[in-house]
Amino acid sequence: VLADIRLPAMNGLEMVRKIKLLDKNTKIIMISAYTDTDYFIKSIELGVDGYVVKPVTKTKLLDEIKKQADIILLEKKLKQKEQKLKENEERLRSIVDSTPGLLSISDENGETEYISPNCLQITGYSQQELMEEFIWWVHEDDLEKAKNVFSKTYRKKQGMKNFHFKGIKKNGEIWYGSASWEARYDINNQFAGFIMQTIDITEQKMAENALSLSEQRFRLSLGNSKT
Repeated sequence: VLADIRLPAMNGLEMVRKIKLLDKNTKIIMISAYTDTDYFIKSIELGVDGYVVKPVTKTKLLDEIKKQADIILLEKKLKQKEQKLKENEERLRSIVDSTPGLLSISDENGETEYISPNCLQITGYSQQELMEEFIWWVHEDDLEKAKNVFSKTYRKKQGMKNFHFKGIKKNGEIWYGSASWEARYDINNQFAGFIMQTIDITEQKMAENALSLSEQRFRLSLGNSKT
């Protein structure tokens, strides 16, 4: 919108106020004289986007219009990027929330930045609990081993594949997990922590134990039969 700050039918500032109430994103360029200092200050407070001082020349007017057009184009591009980023975040969150594995992201100091909602099902701890405080869900049988491994990977900033451990849920229930993690870096290529995926392998572990027990019994019975 291009208008003089002094209008015959309506005060220019009142017009600005009404336009901004209808659409705060509307670009408004006001034309005024040097003597309109009070109007100039009030127009800025109301959100006038551009100002052309009289006497108005074609060059000054076109320069201001181009400036506002460039701003509109930039805002449009930023809005499109924000929308695309939002869509990508929603898509990623949908994928993360639907995966059976537990996804967690830690910073360079080992603090948890994100953990997927299925943490409650796998560990017995809620997202809030695990975000507010670092909690080891590794059973004491494997705790020392786990601490040594994590300490080493943070010290060397190296990932690891298929680290098997005995876990314990909040209610004391035993489970077994397999964790893999990779180092992540920021835009300046500085170490920023790890992204980890943990899979519940309790059924697999139980099946392996059952098979091992069955084999032991078979060898024992075979030995007894020979005697």
